[in-house]
Amino acid sequence: MNRLHCYEDAFSLICVILHLPPQKKAWTRRARDSERFPAIGRMVACSLKGSQEKYYLRVLLAHTPGAKSYNDLATVGDHLLPTFKEACIARGLLADDAEWRSCMEEAASFKMPRQLRGLFATLLQHVEVAEPLQLWDHCRQHLLEDFAHAEGVAAPSARMEARGLREVDAYLFAANITFPADLTQRLNAVLLQAANEDAAAAADRPVDPFEDEPQAIREILDVDREHLRRLLIQWRPLLTPAQNQLLNSIVADTAERATGGSPRSRLHYADAPAGGGKTTTINCIIALELLAEERAIVIVVASTGIAALLLEGSSSTAHLRFRIPINLTADSICSISR
Repeated sequence: MNRLHCYEDAFSLICVILHLPPQKKAWTRRARDSERFPAIGRMVACSLKGSQEKYYLRVLLAHTPGAKSYNDLATVGDHLLPTFKEACIARGLLADDAEWRSCMEEAASFKMPRQLRGLFATLLQHVEVAEPLQLWDHCRQHLLEDFAHAEGVAAPSARMEARGLREVDAYLFAANITFPADLTQRLNAVLLQAANEDAAAAADRPVDPFEDEPQAIREILDVDREHLRRLLIQWRPLLTPAQNQLLNSIVADTAERATGGSPRSRLHYADAPAGGGKTTTINCIIALELLAEERAIVIVVASTGIAALLLEGSSSTAHLRFRIPINLTADSICSISR
């Protein structure tokens, strides 16, 4: 990098460094009164992936007051060092991970967590991080924030941390860089912790009585029986004698078939004007049948989605439940899987 001649103050130097386009050969001070209104352009972000010297120049500008040239920045004591990185090392700016913590904290203010994990992997790849695990712990909340947000929790879990560490490991593996030993130990520890947490959660989870049933049957059996009991207590007294007769006839038929007394299928038809109580009667029948036994299979369908929404149980349209084709032909069949 070419050295610059000394300028009359640090303000001039910083403006040259940050604002002088490459194609221009000279720089002039701003026309406004810099004595009364001093203005210094913001320090642009620099990537370690590109020119590392630019990044270390930025570090020196932030920690070296009063410098008036590149030579001033690169001089430590009486020695003019050949690179800005060596100047940072000589000034003790890279003696620990303070600079990398500052780098991550600054990036966390405008980068997404996935980008932060990429930046963390870049630091491990291009610079000598003294304590990778401590740097990870320092930025852990920011690095895993997207995982926690997706699951609606405040603090990331062991499973989320394992996912983040694996992502960093994948970055380094693609660059043919060995994953640091202390991060490997942390990854193994959180994987074990996540397995223990999952086992404990599985032990506390109530036993699903329909776990061995096919998915289609589980959807039908998955109903809120306590809700059905409350509705039955509320609606049963409202039925008319004719509605009770229909209900008792259907319940008696299904009970007879369940005991093997009647092999013949029966159809029941109910008709009434709007507001006559058809939906209430049908819902009482559905509730009674589902509450008759724990594994009672009651397939509730309607011709339209709006009608299906009014029915209890796992109701749906007939087309959805039986996979009835919309466009019928002479060869159309229902695509019901076993």
